[in-house]
Amino acid sequence: MNCFRLPLTTFLFLLTAGWSLAQCPAVAEINLATSGDDPTALSQLLQRANNCPVPDSIMGDAYHRLGILHYLEGDLPEAVLATLEAISFREKGLPTGRFLLGKSNHNLGVFYKSQGDYHMAIPRFRKAANIYDGLHHDRAVGSRRELANAYSELRDYGLARLHIGLALERAVEFGHKDVLAQTYLDFGRILYYQKEYPAARDTLKKAESILQNLPPEIREEYAYDEAACYLNSGLVHDELQEYEQSVSFYQQAYRIAERLDDTELLVKAGNNIGVARKKQGRHGQAETAFKNALKLLEPYPKNYLRAYGLDNLGNLAMLQQDPQAAVGYYREAIGVLAPEFNAKETGGLPTEAEVAVSLHKSELVVCLVDQAGALRSLATTENGEENLAAALAHYQLADRVLDAMRLEHQSSSARYFWREEAHRLYEEALALCYEVQETDLAFYFMEKSKSVLLLDAFITNEASKILPPELANRERKLQSSIQLANARLESMLRVQNIMSEPVELTSKSLAAAQADYQEYLTELSSDYPAYYQFRYADQVITATAARKAFTTPTTQLLHYFAGRHYFYLLRLGPDASQLTRVARTPKLDASLVDFSNLFRSSNAVTDDPRGFAEQSFLIFKTLYAVVWKEVDSLPGEIIIIPDGITGTIPFAGLLTEPATGNTPGRFPYLIRKQLVRYAFSATILAYQAKEVDLEASAELLFLAPFTEPGGKQPMLAAGRDMAEWLQTGVRGTYLTGESADVAALKNTNGSLGVLHFSTHANGGDSLTSPSVWLADSLLFLSDLSQRLPPTRLVILSACETGAGRFQPGEGILNLANGFAYAGALAMISTLWQVNDRATGQILQSFYQSLLADQPAAAALRQAQLAWLDDPSVRASLKSPFFWSGFTYWGAEQQALVSPAGRFPWYLLLVVGVIVGGTLAYRNRTNNQAE
Repeated sequence: MNCFRLPLTTFLFLLTAGWSLAQCPAVAEINLATSGDDPTALSQLLQRANNCPVPDSIMGDAYHRLGILHYLEGDLPEAVLATLEAISFREKGLPTGRFLLGKSNHNLGVFYKSQGDYHMAIPRFRKAANIYDGLHHDRAVGSRRELANAYSELRDYGLARLHIGLALERAVEFGHKDVLAQTYLDFGRILYYQKEYPAARDTLKKAESILQNLPPEIREEYAYDEAACYLNSGLVHDELQEYEQSVSFYQQAYRIAERLDDTELLVKAGNNIGVARKKQGRHGQAETAFKNALKLLEPYPKNYLRAYGLDNLGNLAMLQQDPQAAVGYYREAIGVLAPEFNAKETGGLPTEAEVAVSLHKSELVVCLVDQAGALRSLATTENGEENLAAALAHYQLADRVLDAMRLEHQSSSARYFWREEAHRLYEEALALCYEVQETDLAFYFMEKSKSVLLLDAFITNEASKILPPELANRERKLQSSIQLANARLESMLRVQNIMSEPVELTSKSLAAAQADYQEYLTELSSDYPAYYQFRYADQVITATAARKAFTTPTTQLLHYFAGRHYFYLLRLGPDASQLTRVARTPKLDASLVDFSNLFRSSNAVTDDPRGFAEQSFLIFKTLYAVVWKEVDSLPGEIIIIPDGITGTIPFAGLLTEPATGNTPGRFPYLIRKQLVRYAFSATILAYQAKEVDLEASAELLFLAPFTEPGGKQPMLAAGRDMAEWLQTGVRGTYLTGESADVAALKNTNGSLGVLHFSTHANGGDSLTSPSVWLADSLLFLSDLSQRLPPTRLVILSACETGAGRFQPGEGILNLANGFAYAGALAMISTLWQVNDRATGQILQSFYQSLLADQPAAAALRQAQLAWLDDPSVRASLKSPFFWSGFTYWGAEQQALVSPAGRFPWYLLLVVGVIVGGTLAYRNRTNNQAE
């Protein structure tokens, strides 16, 4: 009789499997543990359930609960690991589990945020919000609020405001009063951070009103939110200098904090009362409030709120003329904010590694700058040289902390905000550099204050060469998505209410694009550290390198910094440099504004030539000649890096000596002594100069959309005339009328020597971006990097292309800036509405000089001088209004265009040489054979 026998290995496997299955917990057992409060028991049960046939949904629920239990016990790492497991199981589940997947992602965001890891929290809150939005569930409000608050913690207030706006839309829609109050509270806080104080006050009033009118049985549940509302309202009234009102709000918050026995809330309220009393001059009351708040924190030596109290005491000591005490308070505050730094053991300055791990970098910058100021004051009474050197070191470290914050700010609005805040640092640092005549360090701080986003674009482009092509392309696409969404939203907000559905959808698109880019950068930081290090390293050119690159015996560089109290001017020559400062008085500011306003009208100068001459010479003496006192004569060429209102001054049109007579054409203009060109910063100029290639394209693309009547904008006959004239002498592509549209620009193949716009433009204002008209639509500043082919020189033959909105840390946001951001190596732009006749004649002369191989900036100067010296131009048209508004920005270049129809005779020479050489070689070979 034959028996069926199993192989021994198979038998053992089945026996083991059967034993394992016998050890698997039942679903009912898992559900019971999930409903309990014992994380250890649940964790052990889930370990037994691994590799068991338990439904994914049950495992997802259990791990989700385990994460909550670990969180409640304060074990955040285990809470994170358990919730990641929950998400893994829930992602395998059915579509009905999407709501639960939203809950797990939201919780994971909370756990990351509790660890201070906001970059990891943000994508989780974002995913939860998107899931809830898709389900049209009211939980979307909470996830959007958390997302906004995470960005707010990173001081990325632009993105915070975007997401809190979306949360408010949902909160209004769902109508839950408590949630609506909390959302208004968050919105008010973000508006306060963005310094929009009246709007913040009104928004917080809405939150306060809703919270005070909640039903009595649930109002106490929201007592903390009510206290937070009072705290923030007090801060707003502080900024509005309504101190008694602010103290009243702080006291209301303090009373709630006492009732809740909340130490942090008590400390915040107490500190804020002290600040208000200090501003009122009640120093004794302020000191008592600060010290009482610090006593509450004695059990928590590294709580960041201690730094606020210590910094406040330092500020109070400075007001009381006690810098020695202030230095001690600030040093201790720095130690709190950089937890690994022990001020008592190592002295007064933490290392870069110690500040890099700080979770409170913006507060650390404030304390470092305050400490530098205290050390400067202390230097007047003791250890002068030593304390001044220490103060400079503190400014430099504060600047490096700001650099580290760049890693945490992906939105342009956040970087604008913090560069504006950094202006105080650079102004104070320059004041000290001036005091000790550290010109090279002053140059460094001036460079760090200029064109931050523009420089970032150049660095990003350079750094992308380190990446594999597919990743570099991915980065460009992600950046494109952000810029396109920005442009779309900007366009919508001009014509639609901020609460409209299309605006909401576009806001979501922008938020998603920015989040995708942030996640990409986070990946790169670990996968491609060389790229990340290069991109975020300190890439500012040194004074020594700038001297070597841009100065000669006949060329110098002049750097401006427009501070609140002084203008700083730094002249950089090949052998020497000079740092000068000029007091910024109301009278000087008014003169500069009045002088700029002269160019709003074509006849203002000719109506009062003597008045213009006096103003022009005064500005020349005050803000220009003052840096040349130590030299015998002006150099032949000057590169100007303007700042603030100096960016509106037509330097070439300043008078170098008092004028006589009433004929503007005969005045002694600076242009007769110097070639003046401009740069956004020396660092950016170095990047642009690096790309200059004399063998590069000499192709011209000319765009003149309004050459016929009936278009979207008034007709510009000058564009048609210029096109006709150029076509007779310059090789290029000429698009006029409807053919000069956005697609024509976008679809241009290859690179260009010159891209010439003859059209209408607008410099923009506080609400709108600078723009240039093409036949079918406006081209905005934010569009440019998506539309521009590689271009050596952009000529903006339009009105106000050099005017725009001043943004501290970036300069004037105008079309010239936008084309530089898009990669153009140089631009010719206009400071005001230019005259058609002058534009046509000056640019024709400019092109003739280009064809004669003149460098471009020199060609522009020559064209302007030709206008001034042309006897056929009547005297009234020689006012600087007609010619000095044209400015050259960027790298000097030549060989930008080539003549139309020029036969390449040099090719015949090359062919002749080749043919002759070949025949000679053959003859020689034949002779050898014979």
